[in-house]
Amino acid sequence: MKPIFIGGCERSGTTMLGALIGGHDDCLTTPASQFLTDTARGYGEGVQANDLKEILLRIGNHRQFRNWSMSLPELRNEQTLSDLYSTLFQAYAAERKPKAQFWVSHSPANIRHGPSLSRLFPDAKFVHIVRDGRAVAASIKKLPFGRGTMRELALTWSERLSHGLALEHALGQDRVLRVKYEDLLNDTNLELRKIASFIGIDYQEKMVRGDGFRVGGQGGHALVGKAPLLSRGEAWKEELSTREIELFEFYSAELLELLGFQPCYGLSARSPDLKERIDMKLRSSTRPLYDYSLNSLKRLGSFFKL
Repeated sequence: MKPIFIGGCERSGTTMLGALIGGHDDCLTTPASQFLTDTARGYGEGVQANDLKEILLRIGNHRQFRNWSMSLPELRNEQTLSDLYSTLFQAYAAERKPKAQFWVSHSPANIRHGPSLSRLFPDAKFVHIVRDGRAVAASIKKLPFGRGTMRELALTWSERLSHGLALEHALGQDRVLRVKYEDLLNDTNLELRKIASFIGIDYQEKMVRGDGFRVGGQGGHALVGKAPLLSRGEAWKEELSTREIELFEFYSAELLELLGFQPCYGLSARSPDLKERIDMKLRSSTRPLYDYSLNSLKRLGSFFKL
C-alpha cells in the first residue's frame, strides 16, 4: 500500500477530504494518525530494529490510536520505521478494505512534518488543502474549547500555510497537490477528478458522497461523512463580526490575496486600538493556565474511560 498524506491548517477540511478520497475502492482512509510523527520523536532518522518494539508500544498508548479499534500487530521482519508503519496500516486494512492500494492519512500536521514523512515514504503523495483563513478562524471559534484572538488565529493560519507552500516548492507538483477548500465545495466532481489523476487512480462518481470515512457528530466533524455543502464556503461572513474580519485581515490581508481570497478591507484594515490590544494581551497571558486546566480535564476524562 502507498501512502497519501492530506494536511494543512487545522479546520481546513482535511478530514472531509479524507472521507471523499476514502470513498474510492482503492483507497482506505484511517482515523487520525498523528502518532506517525509523535511516537518516533527522540529517535531521529536512524531508528534501529530493536527500537521498533518500543515505538510500537508508544503507538499503542497514543490517544489517537484508541480510535483505530484494533490491536497492535506483531512485529516480524521489520527493520525500519517505514516497515513498522506499513505493517500497522496493512493490519488496519486487512479487516476493513483488504484490496485497497492506498492508505490515506488526514492529520493536519502531515504538511508540517512533510520532510520527515517524505523521507520515510519516498513514494508518498501529499495533498495540501488550503481554506480561507477567515473561515478557519470562524470554525475554530465554534468549537467547544475554541479560543484565540484574531491576531493569534491570523498568525497561526499564516504560519501553517508557510509550511505547506514550502513543501510544495521543495517536493514539486508531482508529489504535492494544492487543493482549495472552497473549490472543493463549488465543484466537487472537478476537484476530485484532479485529485484522482494526481494519485494515479480512475475517478469514481461515488467519491462525491463523502462517506469514505465517518467520525460521527462529535469533535467538530458533524459534516464529515456527507457530501460537501456549498453553503459552508462563505458562512464565516455571518459567523464573524465585521470588526473580527477587519482585525484578521489587518494581520493577513496580503497572504489572503496571494492565495486568491478577496479581502473585505485589504490594506485599509484598521489596526487594533488600545482597548483591543489590552484585551488581546490579557487573553493571551491567561492562555497557559487555560491550557493546563483543559489538559487536566482531558487526562481525567481518559482516566475514567479506561
